[in-house]
Amino acid sequence: MKKILLLTTLFVAGISTLSLNEKVNKKPPSNTIANSEEDFDGPAEFAKFHWQIRTAEGDSKPNYKNGYKLRELRKSKQLARIRQSSRTKSNGVTEWIERGPANVPGRTRGLIVDPADPNKNTWYAGSVGGGVWKTIYGGQSWRNLTPDLPNLATSVLVQSTSNPNVIYCGTGEGFFNLDAIDGAGIFKSTDRGENWTQLSSTINFPDINRMVVDPTNENIVIAATADGIYRSVNGGTNWNLVLDEELMQDLKATPGNFNILYAAQISVGVFKSTDAGISWILTGPLGPVGRDEIAISPVNTSRIFASAEAEAFGSGSVLLMSNNSGASWSAVNVTINENTVDFLNEQGWYDNTIACDPLNANIVYFGGVDLFRTLLTSGSTTRAIYTIEEDNASSFLGLVSFTSATNGNFDVGASANSTSVEIRFGPGETQKAHRFTVPAGATSGVPDASYTYQNYVDVPFTVWDISTVPNRQLMVSFRDQANNGIFDLIANNTSSTNANEQSREYLLIYNVAYSQTANTSIARNGGHVFNEMYNFWPFLEEGGVFPPNFSATLSINAITQQVLNATTINITDGRGEFGNGKNNNVHVDHHNIVMIPMTASTYKILNANDGGVFVSNTSATPGINNGEWTSTDKGYNSSQFYGADKKPGAEEYFGGMQDNGTWVSPQNQVATATSNYSFKIGGDGFEVIWNNSNPQLLIGGSQFNNFGRSINGGSSFSRAVSGLSGDMPFNTK
Repeated sequence: MKKILLLTTLFVAGISTLSLNEKVNKKPPSNTIANSEEDFDGPAEFAKFHWQIRTAEGDSKPNYKNGYKLRELRKSKQLARIRQSSRTKSNGVTEWIERGPANVPGRTRGLIVDPADPNKNTWYAGSVGGGVWKTIYGGQSWRNLTPDLPNLATSVLVQSTSNPNVIYCGTGEGFFNLDAIDGAGIFKSTDRGENWTQLSSTINFPDINRMVVDPTNENIVIAATADGIYRSVNGGTNWNLVLDEELMQDLKATPGNFNILYAAQISVGVFKSTDAGISWILTGPLGPVGRDEIAISPVNTSRIFASAEAEAFGSGSVLLMSNNSGASWSAVNVTINENTVDFLNEQGWYDNTIACDPLNANIVYFGGVDLFRTLLTSGSTTRAIYTIEEDNASSFLGLVSFTSATNGNFDVGASANSTSVEIRFGPGETQKAHRFTVPAGATSGVPDASYTYQNYVDVPFTVWDISTVPNRQLMVSFRDQANNGIFDLIANNTSSTNANEQSREYLLIYNVAYSQTANTSIARNGGHVFNEMYNFWPFLEEGGVFPPNFSATLSINAITQQVLNATTINITDGRGEFGNGKNNNVHVDHHNIVMIPMTASTYKILNANDGGVFVSNTSATPGINNGEWTSTDKGYNSSQFYGADKKPGAEEYFGGMQDNGTWVSPQNQVATATSNYSFKIGGDGFEVIWNNSNPQLLIGGSQFNNFGRSINGGSSFSRAVSGLSGDMPFNTK
């Protein structure tokens, strides 16, 4: 369940390794100048606190030197050897004792299958809070390969095909989830993960989101990071910045041809290289998307699919396909029971993954909260999509995202008719507009009939239809919230008890040619909806001045896009949204899909999500029926704890875990690395308390202050929210 929140990672890889989150209020960037009304979570304040406690007095930010964790680990080992401490040691320093749980895996993004294993049962998994793990038994048991790494935030793993002994591990999550842990560059193993070396050349790298390695040369490796794409030709000793673009989040090599690579940048689109990553160009436009993940069909390598955030397409997500190596893109119709599916559930910035069927170029698997499978059929339709952009206007103009808006921060009316418009600000830009008022004290939800027409007044901008040559000037109206006779642009404010002081000067554009005299169909009570094209809710940005004394524009661009016919099924129903409960044993929030061909006509699928690693059955159509997925949770001790506590006088433990709820170790037993905990409270498990004076009393909780308490030592819990009211933070402490 997700998630724009900030949390401190208290324990990772079971209750054993301490690691503080080092992120500070990163949020998904917007591809518009849109602004949402203020959230009440307060994650920024939590981030600020942890930023401050790591900042020395007089400094403006934490000044830990790069690589300090590895240096301190080495110093601790050396000091322990010198002292020859009598304390028990397992790795050269005083031992942390693993307390489990062994049955609650955590968020996993990295996932590879050893190409040298003919049975395809050797896998490596990268937990974002628990390091690198290996199984040689198809997930029936796991072994931790990185107990001594100074950073356990494994986001990506790649293995050389030509020399499978070589594995690269990229650390840090660059996907804006504020429970993420910062990375420490790239680590490398030359013995299949038994030993690791931190590549000193990558210590200054930001989060490593994706990597690829040349299948014919283990020394050519390319990394997509938060500040661009880097390329090494000597196994990571040195790197060149080959694409200087921020927030590169995906990187894929064409099966069978490493020269052709694709990389995805959030809010921009897909870049392509035809020279093995030396140079890059932007492919054909994807349209108005946020984060986009890409997959290349091994059956037809000219066919590329993209799973993308995209509110402008009528839902929070869109599936796109290119049949010409990225030169142009079409949308794919993703519907179930004739309903358009928002398959990313408005959190594609966090969980978003896609992979092509290894046997059929028309089939693609993808998902966010749940998993889906789409089969392209024949034929297509067309649809209009609308994008918004600004030129020199963001310094003074912001747009509120409002509930009834069809495109997030603007509403498209029935008369839009694929028309592109432009609002022009600056010296000399003025026209008349119809002025409407609403009943005194009115805020939101005013009925159309209650909009009272007043008069036709001057406004400091002009509006144009830019789809025509020459451009056609258009009629416009506004809601005069202050009822002062003018169009005001004031700071965003919807909380003032005086409604006249709220920033609700809505702006409407009509598919009606402009005239110096009012239009009689508009100039009447309720006439503001006549031939409506677009409806905005603008406000004045902090520090901005309106009207501006410089030229600026705000544009809506209408695009006609082909939509390919397809049939889609949900593979999982983790939250019961599809009413079939299919494979609801598979954890929600999916981050990786890996296809494993088993024979010429069958394959199986690995899936990494917030609950670890799951594997499908083997068939020509794996995973699509209920009961065809299995958890591989045995011994994959990678839970990301937000809080933990110990029973007074006993080795029993109680903890809350990221997206895995709150669990308790077995009663009257000493908890160990092999202990299976019992589930007690759902949701994201947060801070917990075991009463130090009375071990029968425990309290834990989930997001939005949903507390639960036990009065019988953790055997059972009941809700404990009496007296709590109002807006609650996601992060419950």
